[in-house]
Amino acid sequence: MRQLTLIRHAKSSWNNAHLTDFERPLNDRGRRNAPVMADRVAKTLPPAGLLLSSPALRAANTARIFAQRLGVADEQIEFQHLIYEAQIDQLRAVARGLDDAHRHVIMFGHNPGFSEFLSWLVGSAPVDLPTCAVASLRLEIQSWPQLHAACGSLSEYLYPKDGS
Repeated sequence: MRQLTLIRHAKSSWNNAHLTDFERPLNDRGRRNAPVMADRVAKTLPPAGLLLSSPALRAANTARIFAQRLGVADEQIEFQHLIYEAQIDQLRAVARGLDDAHRHVIMFGHNPGFSEFLSWLVGSAPVDLPTCAVASLRLEIQSWPQLHAACGSLSEYLYPKDGS
């Protein structure tokens, strides 16, 4: 059994038209929501062996906030460019390429790819992950390369406005 937790980056700012999409920072709401959600993850999920993130500023900052709250050093976050603007095929490749030493991996990234990947993993209709949403899945596989459609079941689904 493996566990994969998908976290969509916290709410980002569109205030500076001179920034590229890759450079967009978190806005005030994102900076408020990320630590709250990280604390919820710390209370709910087992420790992760790897934090893997898109290098886009909003995802990287979300990952850093989570890492701090989870007691993980920033240097232990692995940034992978393939996650930025990834479609489902790229996300499958990233997950299938994970080291089997990691039983639980937390991945930080973007929509629409993350929502599509989540739906593929659980074999359901598309789910739209809101910003800073956390979807943790138990995967019925022994090794990451075995990842396949509908191999997962949703064990936790948390998002900032769910009232918890």
